[in-house]
Amino acid sequence: MSRGSANKAAGKVLERLVAARFGEQRYPADTGGPIDVEGTCVWSAKHVQVLSLAALSRECQAIAAQGTLKGKPGLVAAKVRQGRGAPSEPIVAMTWGTFEAFLEAFRGARP
Repeated sequence: MSRGSANKAAGKVLERLVAARFGEQRYPADTGGPIDVEGTCVWSAKHVQVLSLAALSRECQAIAAQGTLKGKPGLVAAKVRQGRGAPSEPIVAMTWGTFEAFLEAFRGARP
């Protein structure tokens, strides 16, 4: 397996993890769209060696725009490849506006 296909496979594993963990549906392979997983939210999954804050911000803004089109929050699941034997936990990132909506919904759901 070439390095490029190994990286793609790792990205697909992250997409499957997001879909399974949050009860969402993974988009079929090779659709080429900006959304990797969809359900209650729309997700972009990034499995990377390096992801700058600027790049993460752009990803969050792009998926938030896709979410707005579908009336759903847009989230980014990102996981850093730290190398063999150095596992990392995925993070979830979103725009400020998306977070405000989550917080408002959470506060409204309290008894």
